[in-house]
Amino acid sequence: MASKKSEYYQIITSLPLLQGKLSSDFEHMSRINFNKHIEGLCDEDFEMVRDLENFLIWERMTISNANDKEFQKQVIELRNKYKNKTFTAIVKFSTHRRLLLGLLRKRKAGLTEAPSDEELWDFPDIEYNIKHNWDKTDFGLHHIGANLAGFDKLTQEDEALDMEKSILQLSWTYFDKMAHGHYFDIDFILIYAMRRSIIERWSIATTPQDITEKFNTLALEAINGRN
Repeated sequence: MASKKSEYYQIITSLPLLQGKLSSDFEHMSRINFNKHIEGLCDEDFEMVRDLENFLIWERMTISNANDKEFQKQVIELRNKYKNKTFTAIVKFSTHRRLLLGLLRKRKAGLTEAPSDEELWDFPDIEYNIKHNWDKTDFGLHHIGANLAGFDKLTQEDEALDMEKSILQLSWTYFDKMAHGHYFDIDFILIYAMRRSIIERWSIATTPQDITEKFNTLALEAINGRN
């Protein structure tokens, strides 16, 4: 255990700080550079971080019935593979967010009642609210985030860029709270991976003129594994 703590300490102290407001001028770190920093992790920990990063790529994909089925498959596999509480909380938060955004879009498209249990992915903690609060702007899910009410308005007005910024702000706040109490452990590194991804997406959302170049960079990184 002592050697693992030393391993985490050395890795974490080598990483640029990612604390403060999302709009802060953070030092940019690509996924490739981040993975170079964490190469000292044991194979099990490195695989968990890598799986989380790959999950984040899936989470960004266009919300559609076909992609949702593949994404749901990824979620089930990860929930069965890892029991780390921080890892499962990150996957759950991201999954809830994607599911709810998809429902907002379906409701805008004219869906007048909640979809089937299968389409709600069998999440009992939110399924009841959605089914009984279909007409409310946030499906009655205040406990997940009051900002969902704003998402409904942005969806109705097709404000995709503002939607992306709002999602990233909500996510940053969530992971900022999650980080409390984690300083030199694998949980810190998992949360750091999330923060790094959010900053990367925020940079693209706030400097759209660079979007093509950054997309090509991200696409290249996405196909690179551990060397």
